[in-house]
Amino acid sequence: MIVFSGDTARTPNIPRLAAGADILVHEAFHCDAVAAIGYPPAVVEHIGTVHTEVGDLGAIGVESGARQIVISHISPADPSVLSEAAWQRAADRSAQKARYRGRITLGNDLDRFPVARPRTGR
Repeated sequence: MIVFSGDTARTPNIPRLAAGADILVHEAFHCDAVAAIGYPPAVVEHIGTVHTEVGDLGAIGVESGARQIVISHISPADPSVLSEAAWQRAADRSAQKARYRGRITLGNDLDRFPVARPRTGR
């Protein structure tokens, strides 16, 4: 099963909907990087009220039991502001802090991820 979060602040609804998912595709923002761009504080605060901070993804993984989280719809998306490696480090820190045993991966266009085939019971 694959579950997509859409744009959302952290909510208990996503872990509930993604319970036991093979993959949870979840949007994320990096608060420090967004603030460093120079947006007014009110804009940074607004972004935080409608998106999930990358540091929360590990806990969401634990709460949902999803086997893998793929980060999508990132902010900032400009690699000159925050590189793919920096995104991955932030995701890895989140997983370690929450003791999430699944993988958190930064998704890219045309990526492919294996999903277990459902059991048929036959």
